[in-house]
Amino acid sequence: MKNALKNLSQFFIIYFREVTSVKTSSHRIFALMQKMIRDKMGFIRICGLHPNIKKEFLDSGIVKDEEICDNIRTATAIFELVKFRKT
Repeated sequence: MKNALKNLSQFFIIYFREVTSVKTSSHRIFALMQKMIRDKMGFIRICGLHPNIKKEFLDSGIVKDEEICDNIRTATAIFELVKFRKT
């Protein structure tokens, strides 16, 4: 996974539309992926989370509240602001 993220953009949107459950065994992998993105100074936005999954992720500390967006349009707008501030 490290090599896959090496040359990619620093902006990532993870889209959970129509996902109604996530196996607990996948939490570790998801957390590792996020850590790798953050370590590369990347930005993550998670969209389309089912309310139960959102609660599960927040309660377990897998995601930060500020990483959750209602939709892709909002996530993209936030990334545009980040890019603008860097210039």
